[in-house]
Amino acid sequence: MTQKVTVDRGELYSALQKITQVIPQGKAARSDKYPEFTRYLHLRTDDGCLVIRGTDTADTLVVRIKAEGEIEACVLATTLFALVKPQGKLDGSTVEIESVEGEKVGGSVRIVSDSITTKVATGVALSEYPAVPGGRWKLLIQKWKAKDFKTILTYALLAAGRDETRPAINCVALIENRAVTTDGHRMHIADLPGTIKSDAGSDVKLSNKVALLCCKFLNDNDAVSIKQKKSGEIVVSGGNWELYSDVVPEKFPVYSQVVPKGCDFEVDVDRKKLATLLKKLSCLSNSVKVILNGNQCRLITESREFGNTETELLLDRISVVGAHIVIGFNIRYLLDAIDLEFDTVTLRFGNAFDPLLIRAGECRQAVVMPMRV
Repeated sequence: MTQKVTVDRGELYSALQKITQVIPQGKAARSDKYPEFTRYLHLRTDDGCLVIRGTDTADTLVVRIKAEGEIEACVLATTLFALVKPQGKLDGSTVEIESVEGEKVGGSVRIVSDSITTKVATGVALSEYPAVPGGRWKLLIQKWKAKDFKTILTYALLAAGRDETRPAINCVALIENRAVTTDGHRMHIADLPGTIKSDAGSDVKLSNKVALLCCKFLNDNDAVSIKQKKSGEIVVSGGNWELYSDVVPEKFPVYSQVVPKGCDFEVDVDRKKLATLLKKLSCLSNSVKVILNGNQCRLITESREFGNTETELLLDRISVVGAHIVIGFNIRYLLDAIDLEFDTVTLRFGNAFDPLLIRAGECRQAVVMPMRV
């Protein structure tokens, strides 16, 4: 039985660009770590659309594009991408995909692109390709503005864990009305547009990979939705795609225990001026010593290669006259914490051993642990 489908080349190429960021690539795709089917894409027509599916077993991306005709087949992802990828600007041309006994291993798929016909053997049977995760899903987020959600995820990811031995923190945790991340040395907290209530008995957690892909895939004008199963799996949807993800193992730390409840004093500083100063100092050292004495704030770096530097930072406000503290921080952590679109940030200090709380408006917070310098 022969089946054929025709799709816009630009739409197909855009879909493949997304899917190839989910499935294994290069040496990883050919290793024993992943099953053979992860190198393939599942193609199926449904209600006037071509539904393209790719998976690395943990995450599955489904993209829908307009199509004419009918088909169901498995195609090697790298081959389809190479044949569809334009050599220059997209010109509105189409791509034809024809399946001949594609439901069996040993069948073939013909791809017509740029008036060139290429015959590709089918290496995976349709019955071997995993289905889209089924079951009952609860809607947690409905049609939030993608632009706002991307901004939140981008800020949160700066502090997300990257330690393979601590999988519970290698994610963005969506806890009630906040997105929270930590790598054990700092924490970022961003208010969400609404409140999330999970029935899975755990927090809603987006793996670092899923959160990063959301930032890449979502257009500013898209609406984003998230659903969750009782077993904890989630699906994020936006535009013409759905991204299914397995449960992030273990429970996210109780973040409220880390956020300082009070402070000895606080200061307001111009965010742009502080960021500019820290960027210059980061070229000289990884750490900075902050000395607050009265209304003066000095930033000091020490380096064998560049020597010692001392710079004064002007404060917009200090809550306690005559306050004094000497404390050290990782410069990168401070820069990430103030990577925001706010004019002023508030720094709340305890003693020299207490974490620093950085606030921007009412919707962004960061906690940075001190270090010895």
